[in-house]
Amino acid sequence: AIGYGSDEQLLNLFDKEDSSPDHQFIRSTMEREPLITNEKEAVIDIYKKLHPGELPSFENAKKLIRNLFFDSARYDLGSVGRYKLNKRLGLDISLKERTLTKEDLVEIVRHIIMVNRGQDVGDDIDHLGNRRVRTVGEESRLRP
Repeated sequence: AIGYGSDEQLLNLFDKEDSSPDHQFIRSTMEREPLITNEKEAVIDIYKKLHPGELPSFENAKKLIRNLFFDSARYDLGSVGRYKLNKRLGLDISLKERTLTKEDLVEIVRHIIMVNRGQDVGDDIDHLGNRRVRTVGEESRLRP
C-alpha cells in the first residue's frame, strides 16, 4: 500500500533503529504474520481488520487505505498538524502537504520503535501544548 513490497526492503528500512539482538520489532512482527508475503496480502489483511466479515477485494482494500490516510477530501492534517508532525518526527515536508505521506508512516514506525526501546519519549496527550481551540470560522466550515 505504501510501496515497500518485500520483507527485505522493510528490514533494511528500519535496520538502524531495529537492530537490538534482544528484540527486533519488525522481524518479530513478520514472524508472527508468516502468511503475509506480498503487498496484495498485506492490503487485504488490513482491510479484514478494519472491516471484519466483509469480503475484501484488492482494489477495494487499496482504495480504503488511500481514502483513510492519503485522500485530502477525507483526511486533512491541516497546516498546524503538518507543522507539529514535521517537528516531532524531524521531517521537512511542505506545510501545503496536508495528508500523510509514505515518509510520515516510515518515520512514525521508527519513532514508535525508539520509544519502545527507551531511546525517545512518547507524547503526553494531556499536555496543553497538544491541545488547540478551533476558531468560530473553523467550526462553521466543519459543520454541514
